[in-house]
Amino acid sequence: GSMGVPCDLTSEESIQAAAAAVKAEMGGVDVVFNATGVLHSGTVKPEKALRQLTVEGMELNWRINTLGPALLAKHFVPMLVKSERKPPVFASLTARVRY
Repeated sequence: GSMGVPCDLTSEESIQAAAAAVKAEMGGVDVVFNATGVLHSGTVKPEKALRQLTVEGMELNWRINTLGPALLAKHFVPMLVKSERKPPVFASLTARVRY
């Protein structure tokens, strides 16, 4: 079977709750596929020059694009290790954006 679970990648508590929901419903996982990322959101826009960098934008990008996938791995990989599928799959999709 399959199951989609919404979660906030900027919140470890949300990721932990999603992992617990999957474990309770499915017992474990064979595949985790992360296809998230942020380039702009609200007041955060893609930078085209160093002078356009903002702490807000850099923190948001780091939390979603770097920390989020790491926290997904932290909470979902233990379920993958117990998977009967060999090898289990943890995939994180990213994209290169050209200006």
